[in-house]
Amino acid sequence: MSNNPFEVSSADPQAHQQQLPDGVRPPSATVFGILNLVFGIIGICGIIFTVIGLIAVNVPEIAKNMGDDPGFQSIQSPTQQTLLIFQSVLGFLLIIIQIASGIGLLKFVPWGRTLGIKWAIANLVLLVVGTVATLVLVTLPMMNQLEGPAGQMGFIGGVVGGIVGLIFGAIYPSLFLYFMTRPKFIAAIGG
Repeated sequence: MSNNPFEVSSADPQAHQQQLPDGVRPPSATVFGILNLVFGIIGICGIIFTVIGLIAVNVPEIAKNMGDDPGFQSIQSPTQQTLLIFQSVLGFLLIIIQIASGIGLLKFVPWGRTLGIKWAIANLVLLVVGTVATLVLVTLPMMNQLEGPAGQMGFIGGVVGGIVGLIFGAIYPSLFLYFMTRPKFIAAIGG
């Protein structure tokens, strides 16, 4: 055996993995903790505006002024309103979990990581389910009302918009999962 203090012993297979020194927290904990808080606050603002929009759509004076606008009529449909309410309630619960996870990550406690992973998985699942539900329950019926090329182009635009939204919506939760499941991070947080 050599006297080199940096030489890795072959008897310890775990020694080959890079470990963070004790007491050193990965920068990803701080970054994702802050991002979870910021995105959570933005999400709460989005829920507030959705609720205001749902209330405004049902005010007779506003409905009278909007007239025959197909976009406005789709928002007035009971299916669309039910879907928006359902997505808002689930979204609000996910936002609370996301904010709690951000606080836990900033405090660098294992439950912050665990909550965050549960949030990210639920967010990805609901993102796919919500996109499909919106396309099937809202976009298709609305496009069936429009005939000819306008209806076809509207449907294509709705599908493309849904797919783009799905991709962009999946970026942050996917990155979160990637960094929270790294062996160095798990070892550092003790989870």
